[in-house]
Amino acid sequence: MSAEPWFRDHAALEGLAARSVRSGATAVGSRAAQLIVQLGAAMILARILTPADYGVQAMVLPLAFLMNGIGQQALQSAVMQQDTLTPADASGLFYAAMPINLGLTSAMALLGPALAWLYNEPRVVLVTLAWAAVIFAVSLSAIHEALLKRQLQFVTMARAQLSTHALSFAVAIGAALMGAGYWALMLQVAAMELGRGAAMWMLVSWRPRRELSRSGNAHGLRRYWLGVMGARMISWIGDQSDRVTIGTLGGASVAGLYDSAKRWAWFPFFELFIPLTDVAVATLSRVRNDAERFRAYVRHALRTVVSVSLPVAAFMFMEARLVLHVILGPQWLGGAIFVRWLCVAIVGATMIRLMQWVYLSTGTTMRQLRWSVVTTPVILAAVIFGGLRYGPVGVPAMLAVATCTLAVPSALNAIRGTPLTLGDCFGVLVQPLMAAVAGALVLFLLDARLPAASPVVALALRLPVFAAAYVAGWLLQPGGRRTLGELATRAGGVFKRN
Repeated sequence: MSAEPWFRDHAALEGLAARSVRSGATAVGSRAAQLIVQLGAAMILARILTPADYGVQAMVLPLAFLMNGIGQQALQSAVMQQDTLTPADASGLFYAAMPINLGLTSAMALLGPALAWLYNEPRVVLVTLAWAAVIFAVSLSAIHEALLKRQLQFVTMARAQLSTHALSFAVAIGAALMGAGYWALMLQVAAMELGRGAAMWMLVSWRPRRELSRSGNAHGLRRYWLGVMGARMISWIGDQSDRVTIGTLGGASVAGLYDSAKRWAWFPFFELFIPLTDVAVATLSRVRNDAERFRAYVRHALRTVVSVSLPVAAFMFMEARLVLHVILGPQWLGGAIFVRWLCVAIVGATMIRLMQWVYLSTGTTMRQLRWSVVTTPVILAAVIFGGLRYGPVGVPAMLAVATCTLAVPSALNAIRGTPLTLGDCFGVLVQPLMAAVAGALVLFLLDARLPAASPVVALALRLPVFAAAYVAGWLLQPGGRRTLGELATRAGGVFKRN
């Protein structure tokens, strides 16, 4: 099969609005299906493994997130953002990235003993080595995956990802039942990532060619990629400083509690943000020169995320103990205080993260890099101060203060020089935030009147109460009914033809 179809830019522009809506729905639907599989597996694994088993993985995750972010995700963003792309461009970027990624993952492997010393946990040495090998292997498929995303082929990707997720969780549960302990989690990662990488090579017919690697727009691609890499390397210090501080202060067990708390407190946001990022960057990159369309697309994308993520975060804040008890079991209830503070932190972090779509689609990654030099010391100082002054609980508390403080200046920096206004960004936040607060207040007032029951039944009783109050909170606000109608209309467009 010819590789040429993967470089036909006009194909991605045909029916862009409808295709972007359907692609977003596909990505979110796929993520929801993956979440169902993940939830079932997590409920099983959390009852077989211990917080300390999760803690060993949590100690390596900050470094793994960094290497994956700069070696794979940044590389994909460079491909998706280009107005035009040729096989020569892709080959040039592939061969330029390979030695860099090999050097970075080799450095990661060598850092294993340093992590073991920092956490006083020798088990992280081999886990770090395993992570490094997996990340390098997956980086070889980054451009293939980006070509799929660039053509908005999210249905094809969804099938591959769901299959690898199901396989990886089956591997992890089997290994855990056999007594593999924390290695069951590493086997889950390896099966998921390597399976996805192999699928990308099978789905995309393009192959890198050395003889083409010196031609094309290689310089521009590399500059964009290096800008994203630099921003993510600096931002990583702030993004992962809470995990590192918690692991240093509390050891593997507390690190495991905190990592699970952060995963489930922030899942309503990230389960939308991660799949929609590829769709948003691919779509916004195509309309960035059309001011009105760009503004409209950004507003809709932001509203979609916050209208779902904020109410779930509010419910998690109110019912942290019930959620942890049902999903993970009673041995994880010590993480409830972490969940509550992290739900507050996500309010500010939501806007900071969503501004990445503006940087990536407009090509202003060097500005993002410079801004990360400003924000990272603020978050790092807040987290370290909170940990030293108040112990592990102080870490997410001060993280919440820092992220909420940085939300507005972060948005101002991102939208500078674009058609966007501060109202475009924060105007879409007001209605869902107020409705979420209303839902939480109603739940608080009615909590004593709801009948006592088992955790599962208690959670099932509280969910509809909160949902009804959230919808009522929307409808009672000026313009709330109209906005809900627009969201419903957009959702209905998923099922219409171009």
